[in-house]
Amino acid sequence: MRTTKTRIGFTSAALGLVLGLGLPASAAHLTAPALCGVWRVVPSPSPGTQAYRFGVSGATQSDVHAVGNAYSVPSYPSLIERWTGRA
Repeated sequence: MRTTKTRIGFTSAALGLVLGLGLPASAAHLTAPALCGVWRVVPSPSPGTQAYRFGVSGATQSDVHAVGNAYSVPSYPSLIERWTGRA
């Protein structure tokens, strides 16, 4: 079964790191760092399947933040994740 992914945010940090956040059809999020032009998919922590990331920004390869919200009845609390360069 093929899963369709939609990229919703990118950032380019020092030393050529590019990070994209994706939303596959299953609603599980993926983080895909690209080093030297090669994309690889690594799982990102998601609180359940109802977490949404809307933006990503990075200062260096080991200091990248993604922001969004998580669904938690009856509200949508803020979600902030940090990429430290390790999967």
